[in-house]
Amino acid sequence: MTMMKALKKEHIEKNPDIKEFYNREEQLLKVAVKVMELREHHNLSQRTLAEKAGVPQSTITRIENGSVN
Repeated sequence: MTMMKALKKEHIEKNPDIKEFYNREEQLLKVAVKVMELREHHNLSQRTLAEKAGVPQSTITRIENGSVN
């Protein structure tokens, strides 16, 4: 078992509040990585993606930083 899995089992799985927080953060990270991968795959800058999505470029930055989804 990896250290991360051991820590998760020991601390996160036993505390419902920490588990809920961890799961939310994990989802934000997955969304951030997917948006970045797709944007780069299509050779789009954050600015271009933002224009196509009709949102400010700062929103794309925050999504890719995992601050919002």
